Amino acid sequence: MVRTLRRKRISPKRFPNREGGEPCDGARVNGLVWTSNSRSRPVRLQLRSPQARAVCRLRPRWVICAALLPGVIGCVELPPHAKTQMVQAEKEFRSGRYDSAKSMLDEVIQAYPSVLETAEAYYLRAQCLAYRGHRGAAQSDIERCLALSKNSDLIARAHATAGELAFEAGDAKKASEHFRLALRNLPERPPYDLARFRYGVCLAQLGEWKNAREQWGAVVRGYPGSSITDQTQRMLAWPGDFFSIQCGAYRDADTASKQAQKLRSAGHSARTEKRQRDGETLHMVYVGQYLRLSQAQEALGKVKQHAPGAVIVPQ
Repeated sequence: MVRTLRRKRISPKRFPNREGGEPCDGARVNGLVWTSNSRSRPVRLQLRSPQARAVCRLRPRWVICAALLPGVIGCVELPPHAKTQMVQAEKEFRSGRYDSAKSMLDEVIQAYPSVLETAEAYYLRAQCLAYRGHRGAAQSDIERCLALSKNSDLIARAHATAGELAFEAGDAKKASEHFRLALRNLPERPPYDLARFRYGVCLAQLGEWKNAREQWGAVVRGYPGSSITDQTQRMLAWPGDFFSIQCGAYRDADTASKQAQKLRSAGHSARTEKRQRDGETLHMVYVGQYLRLSQAQEALGKVKQHAPGAVIVPQ
């Protein structure tokens, strides 16, 4: 039997703040009043407001309990000590101490997995994991960040990271979508020139050559001093909008012609073209013209049977 409880205000000393800060009085939370008439008896709820009584009648018990847990469900901000720990983790990350940074972030994420500001912790931990080569775990953290965050800047940065992870995994379609979403809100400054460049590469791999050239053009115009400007200009200088399989580069035209004939005899559409490289003329041997990278990849295995050193190149 539950003892009848007197309605009185609880001493703040009995219910310290769960985050380690100043004690809270615990007298009223969402209309629910905590009271007790004995230190040896468990505390129970008295429902003083009509709204609180309605909540108890209409909602499951776990919903009421969740409403009484600050920092667990529906909260936006982290407590001060968690924010301080995230700042320290970022300093560790920028100093290259990825394991130390991750350890700090693990604690924040474990304690406050659903707080909106924890999205930043997921993002930073993903960076630590990526630098350590744990790309699958990094991808999971980025997805959690994207699901939790409402901050447009953080969302853009998370999409950029997701794009890089997908790009390095060889998934041009997924990377392209992430880069597209990222570049809508990213500032036009390094290191996001690399994101735009790789977005162009993904588009080219998917056969969207016109859009790819637009991205590369934006890199050249917007980042004239970038470390990837020269590479981007080479991409823009490609004569065609397709991929080919390069099977050799020869100074002698006859040697190139013989290699091309060998490949044609094997059923491949081989051709020779002249290219200027470092001030000299080379005779290149190519097979095929493929709009998408995936098409060239499918043909590469058969071509390598007759030209072991064959590689895919844009044309």
